[in-house]
Amino acid sequence: MVKQLTVKVFISKIDEDGLKVDIYSYFDYGTSVPKVAMAMQERVKQQVLFMTDVALSEVNIHVVGVVAEKS
Repeated sequence: MVKQLTVKVFISKIDEDGLKVDIYSYFDYGTSVPKVAMAMQERVKQQVLFMTDVALSEVNIHVVGVVAEKS
């Protein structure tokens, strides 16, 4: 089963340090938020660098909500 959750990404600031990105996401109940958020940060940094050759100075993950599993 494939889940589709809404994720919004905003470039929050462009300064001498580089781009700062904010990601707003929903997480499934029971997910280890710190573990997944850190993996998301690293993956976003890698992929943006790979696709655009632009290094991100910050990637901030914001938890919008937790999605309960259906019973």
